[in-house]
Amino acid sequence: MKKIISLLLAVMLVVSVAAIAAGAAGTAKVTVAGTDGKTETKTFNIGDTFTVYTTMYSAQFDGKIASIMGSQEYTDSVVSLAEELDEEGLIVNKKDMFPLTYASSTLANGAVKGGVYFSSSEPSSSKSFVFDSNDCLLIVTKYTVAAEGDAQINTAVESLATDDFNLTKIINKGKVVDGYNVTIHSSFSYPAPSDEGASVSGAITSYIDDSEVTVKLAGTDNNFTAETKGVNDYSFDTVPAGEYTLTVSKANHVTREYTITVADAAVAQDVKICPKGDVNNDGETDIMDCSLAQRYIRELTDLDPYQIACGDVSGEGDGELDIQDVSRILRHIRELALLY
Repeated sequence: MKKIISLLLAVMLVVSVAAIAAGAAGTAKVTVAGTDGKTETKTFNIGDTFTVYTTMYSAQFDGKIASIMGSQEYTDSVVSLAEELDEEGLIVNKKDMFPLTYASSTLANGAVKGGVYFSSSEPSSSKSFVFDSNDCLLIVTKYTVAAEGDAQINTAVESLATDDFNLTKIINKGKVVDGYNVTIHSSFSYPAPSDEGASVSGAITSYIDDSEVTVKLAGTDNNFTAETKGVNDYSFDTVPAGEYTLTVSKANHVTREYTITVADAAVAQDVKICPKGDVNNDGETDIMDCSLAQRYIRELTDLDPYQIACGDVSGEGDGELDIQDVSRILRHIRELALLY
């Protein structure tokens, strides 16, 4: 398949529906779940029609994805919920059950039993897919209950940008992006605009050159993750409430972590990372760092954990600042063995 050169995301959605146990006579209990860890269960009568709404959000690109390809698969058990089958037991009304909501989207019949394949492309910035609002529906799945029992519908990311589709890169603002995070949510109700959460932003301070700094946000009490890059500042929009680790990194600098709490108000967190050997965190590795490190070793002064990490350069990676580290910094200053 020809590689698409615009912003590109290959997503495979796997939907498996398995009968677990017999429910009450004449009813079917259905549970839906997404990668966000949320589940929803409802009980339907035989003959009832219900809809599952599947939405996506890519925080790394502010929710916007210009092109998408993928598949939604289901087992034979989902057939009991389908409205109409053909002679081979395939779902006839696929376009009714699995319509993509965007106007330019297309839906092809699966080449094999249990497969529904979809694709869409809209590279213009003004019409990009936005997966964080009530316009973000990726798939609207309609079912008519034809048999009793219990079923579970799991919507999950199985593979992103697979080699099989020759879709191995995302190009964002002219630069190739190797990693990204996608959150998928499925529910029985039409999603309301997702404006819950607050922004996280701040100034970036780094040294040596003007190359970009990578800033990653990872929830410690939820599954939310996001990543961005910047030189002077960074920003994450609509971050759900929770506790987070903010990790800041750049070549030849010492990675630093910040702990933040997101509630209702915007969070301002400036970040600063320093070069290797920069014990006093002034942006340069010089004799002043050797002097400060020696004072610490002699227990004449205290250093915070990040200052110690900046001074831990002897290659041991033991988290300690000792005379070997001082010697290594001195060799860098004398240009006998550069740290960067």
